[in-house]
Amino acid sequence: MVVKAVATPRQILAATPFFAEVLDAKSLDALAANLRVAAYPKGAALIKEDDNGASMFVMAGGEAVVTVPRNARKTPIATLKAGDIFGEMSLLTGARRAATVTAQSAVTAVEIPKSALSPLIAASPQLADRFAAMLKKRQAELDRIYRGDGRWKLPGNFELAGMIRGYFGGTV
Repeated sequence: MVVKAVATPRQILAATPFFAEVLDAKSLDALAANLRVAAYPKGAALIKEDDNGASMFVMAGGEAVVTVPRNARKTPIATLKAGDIFGEMSLLTGARRAATVTAQSAVTAVEIPKSALSPLIAASPQLADRFAAMLKKRQAELDRIYRGDGRWKLPGNFELAGMIRGYFGGTV
């Protein structure tokens, strides 16, 4: 019998462009040190629309569906697989969840709470700029995919890096 080894949080983060393109090896080690890979059964809601969201997730295995309510129904808008991330806008800005993510099979994922990311941003405030650039890129992708659906935008006119710094510094 062959047992497939579960990747460590560090390996998962290093293989995820959102983190690998923003964090150096030392920062990846520091972030991963307080994380774990969690398992979710089929049908579990990993996040729910309109909930407060002080964490994000990196899919390590399985499949999940992203739904939003439209015309009194839950409408699927994306399928998530290993390597995909979700919940990042809520984690980095404090915005409420824009969608519900439900496990379509058994899912393994790394949850990254605000408390794990805060020390990195406090020690290196320029990380907010790098995360802001990644979020802007992600926003452009979502706008293109969902044809400008306002659900994926933060309200108002804002400077994203400043908003991230404020949220993590306790001023927002």
